[in-house]
Amino acid sequence: MATIFRYYGISFFEIEAKGRKILVDPCIRKNRICPIKVEDITEADLILVTHGVPDHLGDALEIQERTG
Repeated sequence: MATIFRYYGISFFEIEAKGRKILVDPCIRKNRICPIKVEDITEADLILVTHGVPDHLGDALEIQERTG
């Protein structure tokens, strides 16, 4: 199984590896070049935030609430 990296702008990456979905610094709403919406994320196994500034913390809390 291949590892897939997607870059969504600013510092937001999505990584799919071994059947897991990892989000890194999921800033979506305030990211003009991000092609997806918060509502498009229906699952996340792990959400990593490198530090707590708005362009890194972004929508992490809402995504965590929505995906458990």
